[in-house]
Amino acid sequence: MMSAVTSAVMTPVRSSPLGESALRLRHYKDGINQGEVARDILAEDLRPNDHVKVICGEFSPNTYKFVQKVLDQGAIVDIISGNDTRTPHTEIDELLKNYSGKINYFKLGFRPKFHGMLIGKNIFLEDRHLDNKKYKTCIAVRNAWDDTLTKFNKIFDQYLSKAEKV
Repeated sequence: MMSAVTSAVMTPVRSSPLGESALRLRHYKDGINQGEVARDILAEDLRPNDHVKVICGEFSPNTYKFVQKVLDQGAIVDIISGNDTRTPHTEIDELLKNYSGKINYFKLGFRPKFHGMLIGKNIFLEDRHLDNKKYKTCIAVRNAWDDTLTKFNKIFDQYLSKAEKV
């Protein structure tokens, strides 16, 4: 049986300004982390060597699990993280060692205001939120339009120019 989140993310919505379909979801609803469910659904479309770009305020255990999952699917992953890490450095080092050539990890000297992921041609965006505060809503975009992808990549590249490779 398909959950409401799965159904909503999988069903195209006409006339989305961001892509083929876009949906705003609450982070948690009825005890379900809708953001993680939506992000995982967007990753189902990945093929080997598809690109995943992550911009996060802090590299959390949930982000670690997601990154490991898409690496196992054969994706190439670039991560830009703020200067706070919630995942033990040993786990980050393990990802870098086990998926050498498939992952790049960059650190900023500050926490980025923009948090999101480019997952192939899909985009997952978090609402702006303060450190130690969970985002309230997120947007899942399936098959983002070219101009939406360009905007995401421009923001990613701006942060990348200020980051150091780990």
